[in-house]
Amino acid sequence: MNLKRFISRAGWYWAVCMWVPFALYSKPFIVGDFAAYRQLTVAALAGRLDVAGNHIADHINTWQAHALSGLLYMFIVPFQFSSFLRVNYPRLHHQIGYVFVCASLILGVTGLTTMLFNSEFGCLGRIFMGIAGVLNLVTLVLSVKAARLKQFRIHQQWMIRCVSMGYTVISARIALVIVRKMLHMSFGVPVVKAADYSVLGSILVSTIFVELYIHVYVRGEKIKTH
Repeated sequence: MNLKRFISRAGWYWAVCMWVPFALYSKPFIVGDFAAYRQLTVAALAGRLDVAGNHIADHINTWQAHALSGLLYMFIVPFQFSSFLRVNYPRLHHQIGYVFVCASLILGVTGLTTMLFNSEFGCLGRIFMGIAGVLNLVTLVLSVKAARLKQFRIHQQWMIRCVSMGYTVISARIALVIVRKMLHMSFGVPVVKAADYSVLGSILVSTIFVELYIHVYVRGEKIKTH
């Protein structure tokens, strides 16, 4: 496989590779394992185990719905972006798409609820996560609209943007570890502030890479349909 083809499919490989660690990450939330999920919080990173996880435990049903829909969302993404499935089994691609839309809506609504009203992020982090959530839902609607109009290239472009915003939350968790080390340990920036900046950084990086990806590898691609 040449470099250009590999880069053009990098998003698909990323989606496949991220499902397993995300499944492991989601398990404590889904089963309600307080001792485990409290270790995955910003408060735990800040060494405040006395309060870590309480904001989740108080609204565990919302978090469970969010984690379950996220797990389904990430499981479906590699299939929906498979050119083999899209070309050879368009009806199945269409049917799975309905499941994906339902999972996306649940994920988006519960995500906005938890991040805006029940989150340990600071004010900026909540705003940035809210922006990511709104963009996720808006791009989902535009993608579905394009598909209904049989504008499949536009549908694909908007769906890539939609999934990118969905994955921003995961990227923010990874970025938090890096940003925390850079800002908190080196410059004494509070962990909550470092968490806020990690969200903004994830949104900016995801948006830049996705727009470049669409411009170079998707905008001129011919979408085959039956």
